[in-house]
Amino acid sequence: MIDLPTSWSATIFAHNVARTIVACLDSVLSQLPGSGGRVFVLVNGSRDDTEKLVSRYADAHPDVTLVNLPLADKASAWNHYVHALSPRVGFHFFVDADVCVSKDAFVAMLDTFGNAPGANAVGALPLSGRDRRGWSGRMLTHGRLAGGLYALRGSFLDELRQRAVRLPAGLIGDDLLVSCLVKGALGPQGLLQPSERLVFAPAAGFSFTPLSIRRPRDWLVYGRRLVRYRIRDYQLAMLLRGANVQPRSGGLPADVATLYREAVDLPQYYWRGRITPFDLLAVWKIRNAARKDRAT
Repeated sequence: MIDLPTSWSATIFAHNVARTIVACLDSVLSQLPGSGGRVFVLVNGSRDDTEKLVSRYADAHPDVTLVNLPLADKASAWNHYVHALSPRVGFHFFVDADVCVSKDAFVAMLDTFGNAPGANAVGALPLSGRDRRGWSGRMLTHGRLAGGLYALRGSFLDELRQRAVRLPAGLIGDDLLVSCLVKGALGPQGLLQPSERLVFAPAAGFSFTPLSIRRPRDWLVYGRRLVRYRIRDYQLAMLLRGANVQPRSGGLPADVATLYREAVDLPQYYWRGRITPFDLLAVWKIRNAARKDRAT
């Protein structure tokens, strides 16, 4: 059993999550009451009441620190935590603000670290969503973290800082790239093959409110999500097809503009069945961003 007091830090990524942030914070703070863990909430580019709610919450909970970042970009927020905020502790938890952490999830994940001394990361599994079983199966089979909840060993984070490894600003698939970094493999093996460096705690999970066809406001959210998933897939494909990048040496592109500019081939328009409209929009967004960058 790991010595829990003062051994962990948690960071919560929050962007326009006024409806869920308080419940998320409650679930995180309930993990290890009185343990001395620190919680950072990185409010990035929010336009709703997220910052106000977190500020009010932090006033009542001294272990919570609000960090307001003007740019709405999770990858940049992740870099800010790793390189500017993260304390020197044994373990770091990463949480999305639209989820709730299951009871005793942190304890289960820390115990898993204790039983897997070679692991750089421990992942949690989804507890909600229509595809949660399939999603969990893919995570376990391929060794992929979910951004909802995962933890990194402090010594691994120290290594990332020493090597100046940063996620490309604007990258959407941050959790998949972190999975590759954890395994030390940026390529098919990093995305498709399990590794003893990345393990899972079956007793740790995260839940969220699934989208519903009965809520019209969710239709637009679902459409935007599909477009983001397609952009994510294209970004990762370009990253893997790029120069011989050694992820543990800090050789990643600084941002997606650089990624697009140096890509061997930009994605092309083609038929993909029912998701074609979303794919077309994703391709247009990438090609338009690349065109604007090259014109400057």
